[in-house]
Amino acid sequence: MPRLKSISDTKTLSSIRGAGTLAKERHDRQFRIAWLEFERSRKLKERAFHLRKLKELDDRLREIEAECQKQAAAMQAESPSAPQPAAATTTRRVLRY
Repeated sequence: MPRLKSISDTKTLSSIRGAGTLAKERHDRQFRIAWLEFERSRKLKERAFHLRKLKELDDRLREIEAECQKQAAAMQAESPSAPQPAAATTTRRVLRY
């Protein structure tokens, strides 16, 4: 005697396609979008931090350059004549250890 078919034996389009496949794909895509937005947010914060650090470095370099110019001007004011080269008759001593 042939076996009677039950509801679980019935083939539907969703069972042929794989039940919930479309919903799972949609969920995966939504999760991927959320992750990308999160990563973008982190990268924007990281970028802002590094831009701030670069500005601090640029400011410090300008301060150093200004200090160098100030010291050079002070040196020029103290001795307006350039240092003269050593005389040609100067002998060199060789140190031996």
